[in-house]
Formats: sequence, structure tokens, C-alpha cells
Amino acid sequence: LPISIHAHSATTAGTMAKPDAPSKIVAEFCKFDKNRDGCIDRAELKAVLQDLNPSVWTDRRLSRLLNMLDRNRDGRIQYQEFVRWACNPDSSPDLEAFRRVVQISQEAHVAPGLLTSSRRPSRLSKASAGAVVVEKPAAIAETDDKVVAAARVEEVSQQSQDVGTVAVAAHSPKPLHCLLVFDFDSTLTIDKDEAFGFSGARLTRLLEMAAQINASKARCVLVTAQFPFATQEKTIPLLNKSGLSGMFASEALGTRLCLYRDDTERGTIYNGAEVMMGKMGLIQKIISGLNCWNMTFEPENVLFIDDSDSNFKGNERVGVRIHKVNQDGMTEEDMSAVEAFARERSA
Repeated sequence: LPISIHAHSATTAGTMAKPDAPSKIVAEFCKFDKNRDGCIDRAELKAVLQDLNPSVWTDRRLSRLLNMLDRNRDGRIQYQEFVRWACNPDSSPDLEAFRRVVQISQEAHVAPGLLTSSRRPSRLSKASAGAVVVEKPAAIAETDDKVVAAARVEEVSQQSQDVGTVAVAAHSPKPLHCLLVFDFDSTLTIDKDEAFGFSGARLTRLLEMAAQINASKARCVLVTAQFPFATQEKTIPLLNKSGLSGMFASEALGTRLCLYRDDTERGTIYNGAEVMMGKMGLIQKIISGLNCWNMTFEPENVLFIDDSDSNFKGNERVGVRIHKVNQDGMTEEDMSAVEAFARERSA
């Protein structure tokens, strides 16, 4: 099913949109989209940019760039997000540096044609009157009716004399952003875990829960009333050794297992005095943007898992969902409830 991206030939201030701009943008996008899934994740972005100049494209700068390009906050750069950036002025030195790498002129006024499936643009063909048509492969159209239906877009003609007047396609609904806020002691852990580490059937089940959470694209933070040395010397090593660190550290989301105060662009752990003063007050700050993704979360899409009623005080003001662990460490029932919450909000 073809998706038309119309580039009009009108001129403004003597400047004309470059006729080869659409194919140039697609070509540059595909250089980064190595697995051809129609988006650029952090690992793909890092692989290309650090191969070019690792001293310039540090992990921190990559995180900033991804945050600016990732408009819907799903941790990836969709094709339409890439096109929107290409057709608009740069708002930061990082975006200017990225433009120099991909060598796309700001004069490339091209419609952000919305590829509503997750598949990459597969081939370009020049059409009359300067139109560029992005077509889906016949094999995909024949074998995936859902993708074909999703790609049906309604073009809205805009009456304008600006360069690059375009047909605007209907947006897909933005995904719900789910946040899971975990306590550590007596929630993820039981008493003996600190001395002997996670083990046995319980660790296996926790890892299954972690896999389910990661598959749902839910984000996780750890909010624990520990002193900083306890987190650094016991909690982080314990999570790393068990494999549960993957809940709080994701290459795709640009996060790592460290304190937020130490790395505000990647850290997912909150501890110390700010937690001891009241978890709900801190959670309100986290869902309002005090997090490494610079994201806000709707309270109904946030689940706080803890073993103490006192830590839920103040939620009548914050309004997040809560789940109380009723005994030492999460049970099968607790883990299933967390999985269901994450799954429902990613559907």
C-alpha cells in the first residue's frame, strides 16, 4: 500500500526544496536502522556514531540526543520522528552535530509521512509532480493484513504557500508509558537474600517477571530507604549477580544500575534522605519528570510495590496504583499482579 509524501514546488524567499531530499533522508535513516525494523534504538545509534568519533559521541551525549529525537518517549527513534527532526531547525548543539554527521540540509522540507507500521521504508519511486511514494513490499502486503490496514492513511490537503506544504497523515495513538516503582528490602528480597544472594525457584520466578516487564516496555525504578553505602556495597552487586539488574538497566532505554543523583541521565535508583523523608513525595517528583528519561507519567500508569503501609501515606494526593507485599518477599501472586499491570498498559 503506497504512502505518498508530497513535496510541493512552491518557493519562499527564493529557496526551493531539494528534489532528492526524501530519498536522502530515507537512506540516512537506513544507515542507522541495522535490523530494518523501522526504528533506531540506542544500540544502533551508538554503533554508528561511536564508530565515527567515540570521543565526541560519548554515552552521555548519546543519551541527550536520543531524548531530543525520541518524541513519543518509547526509547527509540521512529522513522517519522527522524523525518520531523530533519525538516525542522535544530534546537541544540547536539542536534547540529548530528545533522553534520548525516549531512541532511535544513532546506530538505519533506512531509513527515507516517509509516504506521513498524517496518522500515523499503523502496522509493519517483512519481509525477515531485511526489515521492514509499511503497510496502508486496510480500508484506500479502501476508500481513494488519500491517496493510495500519498503513492506510488519510491525506489532508493544507492550503499554504510555505515551502514544503505537505500532506499530513493521521497519527497512531501514542503508547501508554508504564512505570513500576519497586522497594528493595522485603519486597524484591527476603531476609536471607542479603546474606546468601537470590537463589533457587524464587530467583527463577523473579527473572521470569523481569523478562515479562522488559517485554512490555515498562520502565522500572528502585526506591529504597537505604543509606548510600548499603546500596553501593550490597544492593547493586546483589542485583548484578542475580541477573535482576536488567529491570533497572537497559541499553535500549539508555539506563544503567546506578543512583539517579550520580547520573541524572541514566540512573534508576533513588535512596538516602530523600527517600527516608517520604516515598510518596519522591514518587510524585519522579512521575513529574525527575527521572533519567525526562518523562512524565500519568498516575494511573504507575504501580508502586512495597511491603509497608507507612510508605503509601500521601498517595491520596499523588494517586498512583499501589500493591502491598504482605509477607517477606514477593510471592507468585505479587509477581503475577505486577506482570498483569505492565502487560495491560502496553497493549
